[in-house]
Amino acid sequence: MADALAAQDTPFAFVSGYDRQHLPANHGHRPMLAKPFLGREVHAVIAELAHEIRNTAG
Repeated sequence: MADALAAQDTPFAFVSGYDRQHLPANHGHRPMLAKPFLGREVHAVIAELAHEIRNTAG
């Protein structure tokens, strides 16, 4: 699924109980929420994704 989203230039983040080293190698730069996470962390990731969308929208 991550590859399909990336192929469509759709910003996304990972949510995982594992650390970043367990992400697919070609997606290691993506935002990630590590469980357990706080509401402010979710907000920060959503803001980051929204910023990315604004910067890529024509």
